[in-house]
Amino acid sequence: MTETKKPGCPVSKTSSMCSQKSGAHMHEPSSEVLVGSMRNDFETSADHLKAIIENVVEGIITIDDCGIIQSINPAALKIFGYTHDELLGKNVSMLMPTPYQENHDTYLSNYRETGVAKIISIGREVFGRRKNGEIFPMDLAVGEVNLPKQRLFTGIVRDISERKNSEIQVRQLARSLQEKNQELESVVYIASHDMRSPLVNIQGFSIELSHSCRRLKHLMDKLNVEDPVIRSELQAILADEIPESLEFIFAGVHKMDGLLTGFLKFSRLGRVSMEQRRLNLNPLVREVLAAMKFQIQQKNVQIELGQLPECFGDPSQLNQVFSNIIDNAIKYSHPDRPPPHFHHE
Repeated sequence: MTETKKPGCPVSKTSSMCSQKSGAHMHEPSSEVLVGSMRNDFETSADHLKAIIENVVEGIITIDDCGIIQSINPAALKIFGYTHDELLGKNVSMLMPTPYQENHDTYLSNYRETGVAKIISIGREVFGRRKNGEIFPMDLAVGEVNLPKQRLFTGIVRDISERKNSEIQVRQLARSLQEKNQELESVVYIASHDMRSPLVNIQGFSIELSHSCRRLKHLMDKLNVEDPVIRSELQAILADEIPESLEFIFAGVHKMDGLLTGFLKFSRLGRVSMEQRRLNLNPLVREVLAAMKFQIQQKNVQIELGQLPECFGDPSQLNQVFSNIIDNAIKYSHPDRPPPHFHHE
């Protein structure tokens, strides 16, 4: 039998035929090889699944249809405070407080007989019982697994004690805040009432004083005061100084009344809505400036007011906003700085 050769690779015809036959057998693995390969794949998958279950943060407990624990992962052991040997093969009801502990077997029996699920495939909040007897809240989700010869239930549990404690603290703080708000409202109402009474008196007597000044001026016009200096000084007092002082008083009373109204509204925020409406800012800011006229003159400050646009808001709140802005501008004014200028760009 002659040999066939290829460059750099001498091969006989006989050996070539043997190689073809052996190659054909290599592409047809035996059943033992297939079973071994499948077993290796299965073991790898099982190891992978076991690693996931043992490292997941949620507790995972598997029971049979009689409630006997078949498996439990480390997270669940940590949650309940048991060891693996203390729970494996025991009834899962030992992890439940009364009355769930006594009724759990009845739940399973009813489900086996009726097929009506009350918690399976439904997540809810329940209570668990640790080894030391501590009762704690937890999230529980239960799933059902039907195997060829066995039915299992898998429960996923999560300790929510910290979340519940936080919720309790939030509720306590909210209740405390509500009580403080009620106290504040009471104090503000009383203060508003008590402070408005003297304000009304100030306003009323200021009006009387204004009337008296006009009468006194009228009488002075009828009197023949010969001394021109005295006459001029009296006229300045009655015609200019006292009326100007009364204007400051009226503006201050009006300002104080607005502040008390705004303070009362602020104490009721969340229960009483603010008076939101379209406003012309020009008269509003002029009103603020009038109330602060004495303060402006004392500081010898010049404030320029340009044309302002309309806006949508609460009059009392906006009055307070502009009062604070102007007050700060006056307080921190400097001769080298330009005067405050309110205008629309």
